[in-house]
Amino acid sequence: MSTPPIGTQSKEQGPRARALALLWPSDRGVRVVIVVATIVGIALSFSRLLGVHGVESSLVLGVVLSPVVAAASAASSSGRSGIKGLQRALGIALRAFFIPVGILALNQLRVRNCEPLLGLSTVALGSGPGLLLAASTGALTGNLIPGRRGVTLAALIPIVSALLGLYSFWSTPAIFVYDHFAGWFPGTLYDEGVHIGIPLLTFRLATLAWAGALALVALRTVGGEPLQRPSLPLALLATALIAAAMTTRAYGPDLAHRSNAESIQEALGRTLRGERCIVHLPRELSPSRARRLVEDCDYRVFRAEDALGVTQDVPVHAYFYRSASEKQRWMGAGRTYIAKPWRAEVHLQLGEWPHRVLAHEIVHVVASNAADGPFRVGGQLGGWMPDPGLIEGIAVAIEWPERDGLDPHQQVHAMMELDRAPALEQVMGLSFLTLPARQAYSSAGSF
Repeated sequence: MSTPPIGTQSKEQGPRARALALLWPSDRGVRVVIVVATIVGIALSFSRLLGVHGVESSLVLGVVLSPVVAAASAASSSGRSGIKGLQRALGIALRAFFIPVGILALNQLRVRNCEPLLGLSTVALGSGPGLLLAASTGALTGNLIPGRRGVTLAALIPIVSALLGLYSFWSTPAIFVYDHFAGWFPGTLYDEGVHIGIPLLTFRLATLAWAGALALVALRTVGGEPLQRPSLPLALLATALIAAAMTTRAYGPDLAHRSNAESIQEALGRTLRGERCIVHLPRELSPSRARRLVEDCDYRVFRAEDALGVTQDVPVHAYFYRSASEKQRWMGAGRTYIAKPWRAEVHLQLGEWPHRVLAHEIVHVVASNAADGPFRVGGQLGGWMPDPGLIEGIAVAIEWPERDGLDPHQQVHAMMELDRAPALEQVMGLSFLTLPARQAYSSAGSF
């Protein structure tokens, strides 16, 4: 049996070697990204909430992988020419995106996704542009600051950006967050029908503008020095992209990318002050109806103080929106009613008088006077780890609502008779969020 010529053998092995290099390249940073992306994809697959393409899984991918992509891109581009560094960075971003997205796609053979195309589109818009921005950020940082300092700085930039998004959640009425690296957090788990809207599309166009501008700058630098004087078309393009991104930032409230108390109050148009409440209302609301809402809010504060044995030191700001869609546009929650206890705020849409949910949300605010931590809610670790079962249970226990003629004790009794009552261990803690809302709220309030 004759041995094939050496040249023939090399040609046969060439495609295999290239395929192996693509799957497991020699670059250490790329290998780290492959490993981390694979671990994240597999880990998400074990969660019922995160194991499919959707808003939640997209957010996790953006938060976890953006710093990794930025750091790996900085390490891979350090000391290389701009075009080679960008090519490596782009390859890193694509691997970081497609590996976990592919794993979640396979997992949907096991876990049902009611709207797979919508879920995939959400992930593509939610984490995809952010990973591209992380790659261009890392490529530029690695070129300007070679070595470990550049890698560390590149990793910190997405982390700081995400922390600023968390600060926005804490410091403004909005519960939604748009972050160029982490992606989009719509705000509430209980609003059904969260969809891709114009705000997300325009925000992601701004993200791509930043990514393109940084890539153009990285293209012209290596080792912290410009390769040559940039051509006029490239310089104009980079300037135009930066101008577009900064304009989008300046008009953030108008584009529904962010919100603040002043913009919401201007949109509603009227503010009335009561004894314990400052109520923000639609300007066209009749004076008599507006005054009744103020008096109802005052009464609910007095009643919650009496039941809980605490004093509400600052006025409660109650925002009443014209509709669920207006509330969603300005602060993130549509049909879900929201309280921000640490800001002494409640956000509701108008309804019948007396408002059926106002008392419940007011309890959240008044109860914050007996709570610690940055969010002033019940929980472990001094309030740094909120306990949804405790938070909602207190509000239900004080409000004590009747549904279908049954109070919370009677509702739980009926669930026990039907063997559908959740265990107390499920009701308290973060597992509260995995239960059907009516079962969870009634059980926590009854307890």
